[in-house]
Amino acid sequence: NVFDLIVVALSTLQAVTEFMGEWSRMFRTVRCFRVLRTVQGQPFLNSLRLMMGCLLHSLQTLIWALVLLALIIYLFTVIFLEGSTSFIRGYSSRGHTLRSGV
Repeated sequence: NVFDLIVVALSTLQAVTEFMGEWSRMFRTVRCFRVLRTVQGQPFLNSLRLMMGCLLHSLQTLIWALVLLALIIYLFTVIFLEGSTSFIRGYSSRGHTLRSGV
C-alpha cells in the first residue's frame, strides 16, 4: 500500500509540474509583452517605431515589385531560350555539328 501511495503521489506531482511548466511559459510571454509596453513609451524609440511602421506599410508594394521583377526575368528567359533554340536548329540544318564542352 505504501508503494502504491508513492507511485500515485509521484505521478500526480509529475502531472502538476507539467501543467505548471505550460503556465510558466505563458507567464513568461506575458512578462515579455509587459516589457515591450514599457519600452513603447520611451521617446528615443520614436524614430525606430516610425521606420518599422514604414517598412510594414510598404510590404504590399515590395511584394508587387518582386512579382514584376520575376515576370521580367521569366520573359527574358523565354526570349533567350527561344533565340538559342532557333540558333541551334539553324546551325545544325546547315550541316554543322555542335561539339559539347565548347
